[in-house]
Amino acid sequence: MINSALFVSDEMPGGGIGDIAAVEVDGALTVVGVSRWGRDGVWVWEPARNVWRNLVLPFACAADPQAAQYPDAGNELDSLALAVSDGRVVLAAGGDEQGVAFWDVGAGELISGTSFDAPYVAAVAALGGGDGPARFVSCSGVHRDGITMWEPLGGPSPVELPESTVDALGTGSFEGRSLVVAGTREDVTLWDVDSRERWASLYTDGGDEHVDEDEDIDDYDEDADDERIRAVALARQGGGLAVVALTDSGSVLVWTLPSPRPAGTDGEPAREGLTRARAGLPDDLDEPDEEIEPVRDPFVGHEGSITALATAVVDDRPVVVTGGADGSVRVWDLSDGRALGAPLTGHRDSVRKVVTGTLRGRPVAVSAGDDRTVRVWDLAARAH
Repeated sequence: MINSALFVSDEMPGGGIGDIAAVEVDGALTVVGVSRWGRDGVWVWEPARNVWRNLVLPFACAADPQAAQYPDAGNELDSLALAVSDGRVVLAAGGDEQGVAFWDVGAGELISGTSFDAPYVAAVAALGGGDGPARFVSCSGVHRDGITMWEPLGGPSPVELPESTVDALGTGSFEGRSLVVAGTREDVTLWDVDSRERWASLYTDGGDEHVDEDEDIDDYDEDADDERIRAVALARQGGGLAVVALTDSGSVLVWTLPSPRPAGTDGEPAREGLTRARAGLPDDLDEPDEEIEPVRDPFVGHEGSITALATAVVDDRPVVVTGGADGSVRVWDLSDGRALGAPLTGHRDSVRKVVTGTLRGRPVAVSAGDDRTVRVWDLAARAH
C-alpha cells in the first residue's frame, strides 16, 4: 500500500529514540539509533531481518589521562552520523556531555577518540563524498562557536569554520562542491567546505511563534529573533538551491537562492555576483545588498508542531519530508508547499528524527521517535 512503510522495526531497547542515522551498504540499509537519554549505548537495526543489535563501543575518552579518575565513565551519545568509506561503515557520534569520536560499525572498533575537555556535540552530519574518504562536520551549540570538519580515516587535522553558536547542521552538494548549512542563533548560513568560504547568510527575521495548545507559552522565548534552529537541510532546486530550516517552535522557513556560485566564473567576480544574490556577508551585515526573505510555514497539515525534517529529490522533484508531534510523516513539494499524498501514519508518538537516502536506487525516508520504532518509507511512490 502507498501509505504503508516498507519496513517497520520492533521497539528499540533502551527507551524513546532520540537520533538515528542510516546508510545503504550492498543494497541493504543499516540504521543506527540512540535513545533520548544517550546512556544506553547505540543500537544497530537491519530492516531485512528486523533485528536490533546492541553495539558495544569502546569508550571514546579511554586514552585521556583523566580516564583513570573516572573508572565508571562510558560513552554518552546523543547525535549520530554514518558514512561508508572503502566498504567500512563509519559512525561519528557525540553528545551533550561528550566530544565527537569515530568508530567502525562492522568491527566495533574505535577509529579516533576524544578527550574529556573536548567541545561537546550539538549536531554531527556526514559530508557526501562519493567514493572518497569519510568526512563529517560537527558543532557544539553553546559550548563552543564554529563548525569543525573531520576526516577520521587518516585525513588532515580537523578544520574549523568560524561561526557563531551553531545548533543544527545539514549537508549537500552543488556543482561538485560539498556544502554545509548551519543553524545559528542569529541566522542560517551556507558554507562551501572545500574552499572554506561562506556562501550565504540568511536571516530568520523573527516572525510569529507557533505554540501548541497543550504547551505552556512560558516555555518559549518572548524574542522570536533568538529562537533556536532545530534542523536544517539543503535541496537542489532548478539552477539554484533551497535552504530549509525548522525552528524550536515548529515553524518551517524556506529560502530559494539563485545559483550561489555563478557558472563559468571564479575568484573575485564570482564573489561579487554572490554578494548581489545573497542576504548579507560578514563584512556588510549592516547593509546587505539584497534581503532574501524566507517563505514562512509553507507546509500546513500536521496536527501539532513539526518536529523533524529532511529533504530529498524524487523523479527530479525536490521534496521535504517532515515528522510531527502527531506521529505522522508527510511529504511536500518544495516548490509550492503542496502535500504529496496522504500522511504516512503508524508511529504512535512524536517523530523525533527523519533522514533520507536511497535503497536499491529508490529514494527512501527513515523516521523514528518516542514510540521506539523505526519506519522506512518509499518516497518514489509519493511523487505521482
